[in-house]
Amino acid sequence: MSFHDAVTSSTTPNNNYNDKQVAVSCLKWKTITMLVNFIVIFNLYHWIIIAPLSQDVLEMANKDPIDIISVPFPMDKLQLFILSSIASTFLFIMIYNTMEHTYISTTTSSPYLPLQNVYDLMKHIFAGGLLLFGIAILTGASPRWFSIKKEGGSEEEGTVYHTFLATMYMSAIMFGPSFQSTNTSGAVVLQQQQAQHDVDGKGGGRLTSSSYPHYYCIEWINQSIVFVTIIVSTPCMILLILDWGIQNQRWPVPLLLGSTVGHFVGMVVGIVFGWGDLILSLASRNRSRQTADRMSVGDDIKYS
Repeated sequence: MSFHDAVTSSTTPNNNYNDKQVAVSCLKWKTITMLVNFIVIFNLYHWIIIAPLSQDVLEMANKDPIDIISVPFPMDKLQLFILSSIASTFLFIMIYNTMEHTYISTTTSSPYLPLQNVYDLMKHIFAGGLLLFGIAILTGASPRWFSIKKEGGSEEEGTVYHTFLATMYMSAIMFGPSFQSTNTSGAVVLQQQQAQHDVDGKGGGRLTSSSYPHYYCIEWINQSIVFVTIIVSTPCMILLILDWGIQNQRWPVPLLLGSTVGHFVGMVVGIVFGWGDLILSLASRNRSRQTADRMSVGDDIKYS
């Protein structure tokens, strides 16, 4: 159900809950935190991934394309990029969840527990990363483990660890935005409101998630990021079977590239549709209220 359907289907406003204000505020903070986080990730990608690859173009100019592709991206730089990107994503997800809890604090008595939410977010991303890692291994997208002799006799780390780090990054930017803290989840809010609803003896049956429409416009962004990231990342794996010998073919750069581009495209699509749905919904609600007001005035005149 879209936010438009949720708003127009809701006929009884909840006490202490201004769904219009909450929807606009939460979507605003979701948009801000997602955009700022992507700017941080893009700059990290440019300086830690693209810059070294650009330097390697000159150093590997005389190498065979197959030899270029077989050299994985340096582990030290990969670790720096992954840890920095995940830390940035963690930070902005927690900022959004804190702001969301602030806006809906009148609807739930649950205290906000930052440390518990950080732990839950870590489990959320780690579980998604393990799923993506398993898929990469089973489908053969990840190259087999091997060690590469470098000049001076040192060895380069195997590519399975490269794959593990890359899938954790993909999980963070793909599944991380959909994380909802236990204090602001729709299920918790609805359970508490239903209990109060029953105590007050208001009747009218069970409350539904349509009573809290801000979750629907946020889901535009969350779901768009997941689906578009998958769609964009899949064709990027084609780089692994080509013999072009370009730096972007070095593992796990194709996975990082597809994830980053897919995240950006999905974020933009979700923001556009989320705000569009919100604007149309509020306009439709205003028209409905104006119609109801005119009918009410007409009834007053008729029976006066």
